[in-house]
Amino acid sequence: MIDGNGGANVGEPIAEAVRLLDLFASVGAEAFDITHTNLQQEKRGFRPAQSLAQARQSMPYLVPSAARRQNNLIIRPRAGVDVTLVQLDDLAPDALARIAPAAFLILRTSPKGQQAWVAVTANFKTAYAPNFPRVRIDAAQPGLRVTTQILDAMGVLAPARPVPVSLPPIASSSGPRTRKWP
Repeated sequence: MIDGNGGANVGEPIAEAVRLLDLFASVGAEAFDITHTNLQQEKRGFRPAQSLAQARQSMPYLVPSAARRQNNLIIRPRAGVDVTLVQLDDLAPDALARIAPAAFLILRTSPKGQQAWVAVTANFKTAYAPNFPRVRIDAAQPGLRVTTQILDAMGVLAPARPVPVSLPPIASSSGPRTRKWP
């Protein structure tokens, strides 16, 4: 657990980071982009397209290092061709309650913030100093995939956009044409 000074009980956050990777992999994530940001949300490092094995092997080093430097460690999964992973950010309690049965993962990112997925280490933002919260997995349903019909029945899909009315083509006259521009 991360304390207000960025110190950590190293084992628990590392295990939770690996669990997060495994949860993403359980629904079809094939690679991971790993980003480090500082308190000012400036990018401090980036590892694109890490395999599950590479990402898992990196966590024992990346998690404690991020805590020491008060950096966020952001994990973004890259889904395979047969699945799309959607991140729902800053969910209000009523929205979270509606989507929870269809979510394979719910993260608490701050004292009042929840999202479908994103970061694993402490949430190092100036607003939370000096007691930086650690991102925790609040709920998980490994392997859960839902259809758009299920999401529609739950009432969580936005209404379909109206299709613009297309006008019939206009036929040109069959009479002689002027060869000059008017």
